[in-house]
Amino acid sequence: MRVALPDGTRIFFEVIGRKLVPDGPTMRERPTLHVLHGGPGFDHTGLASILEPLADEVQLVFLDHRGQGRSDGDDPADWNLRRWVPDISPRIRRALQLPGDHRFANGFDYMVTQYDASVYAYVWSGALAQEAFKRFNRDWVFNAQTGREFRATFFAPGAGRPLLDAVEAFIGRPVAGLVDVEAGRVTSD
Repeated sequence: MRVALPDGTRIFFEVIGRKLVPDGPTMRERPTLHVLHGGPGFDHTGLASILEPLADEVQLVFLDHRGQGRSDGDDPADWNLRRWVPDISPRIRRALQLPGDHRFANGFDYMVTQYDASVYAYVWSGALAQEAFKRFNRDWVFNAQTGREFRATFFAPGAGRPLLDAVEAFIGRPVAGLVDVEAGRVTSD
């Protein structure tokens, strides 16, 4: 089967195992494990053969990356992490209703996951730092009171306060909407 991306590229996926199984008089939902194959030049079939016995316990969803296996995309310029990460995360996961935290960890999956984390963490950290600096810019960079409030907001609570809560308390407004995660860019002014 294939799922179409916004640019028309169709990504091939194969499902092995049932999502719902009888459990007495009701149906029980089993976890879904999605599996990404190794890097360029591979497809999902090798892992499917090895992991198929797991289908007795979980539903397995195997994906072929853009330009690999049975997926569309024959331009080698698109066979890279910068292109594959947005394909799989979050577009495909949404289309196939895959949980983000149930991936089979293999060598290339780690590369995609690590790239994903570094890109989006970098964008978020930049947006949050910009927002905090706006307060310093407004109050004057060397304003002692603003410095004390920054220290009290971020460091006095220790690790017990979530970072986003601290940023919101310091800048005096919600941070939701500051980053367009899919586009990988800051949306604040």
